[in-house]
Amino acid sequence: MDKNYSVRLEECDKIAAIKVYREITGAGLKEAKEVIDGTPGIIFKDLSLLEANDIIKKFRASYCDVTLVNEPSSSLGSKPGDKTHYEGPDISKLEGKELLEKLVKARDTIVAAEKLQFELEGIEKALEEINKKTKDIENKSGFITYLGTIISAVLGVSLFKFIGLIVGLIAGWFVFAIIDSMVNKDKNSEKAQLYYNENYPPMESKKNETLNRAKRFFNSSEFTEARAVIPNDYFDSISAEYLVNAVENKRADSIKEAINLYEEYLHRSRMEELQ
Repeated sequence: MDKNYSVRLEECDKIAAIKVYREITGAGLKEAKEVIDGTPGIIFKDLSLLEANDIIKKFRASYCDVTLVNEPSSSLGSKPGDKTHYEGPDISKLEGKELLEKLVKARDTIVAAEKLQFELEGIEKALEEINKKTKDIENKSGFITYLGTIISAVLGVSLFKFIGLIVGLIAGWFVFAIIDSMVNKDKNSEKAQLYYNENYPPMESKKNETLNRAKRFFNSSEFTEARAVIPNDYFDSISAEYLVNAVENKRADSIKEAINLYEEYLHRSRMEELQ
């Protein structure tokens, strides 16, 4: 998965920025304050495009000025020379319909990239769930554990009332879980292995297929052109959509004008929030 992206915090109310940072990372107040005090600067590194855009959305919802940073690398198995170079017209000189066509195509490419990243992350989570469920099946408590615990609890209550109930539950579960494990260990291991064999290899195969598709996509002429059309700081679906709308609604005639309008919009939003 392409993990070349970073998020840079340019400007934001510090209290708001610290709050968002802590919500995203779960960091303590001191750690979050140290990170935000170091801005303007990079606050998140080694992100996928989807992860970076999700973080950007959360900060912009609090009217923070954040930008996307991307450094070229040999990710997804690409080799030096694999990258396609953009050989189209100078984007800064395009206007009107020609510019709009380029922006729409770039926006659609970015949306496709985000969907691809989302698909890859979904597969990774599915693999983690399969591993987790495999362990759960292997360690599953059986009938002996539950029956033994109930019997121990009943005996405990009859002898020592409430305290006996607690002691009976704990002791019963512990003792009979050991017995259950000894009796059903091989059976549970067999079930766990069967579940793993039926689910993990197909999902792993899907992951490899998707990674190969991602490699082709991120090295394609379409993605290279999108990178040339929309600067790194605005290389996310939300920013791209705004640039498209600005040109489509004839509020901007060039990429520079569209970006300036977007920056004004972000600044105005921050000012309104602070009032």
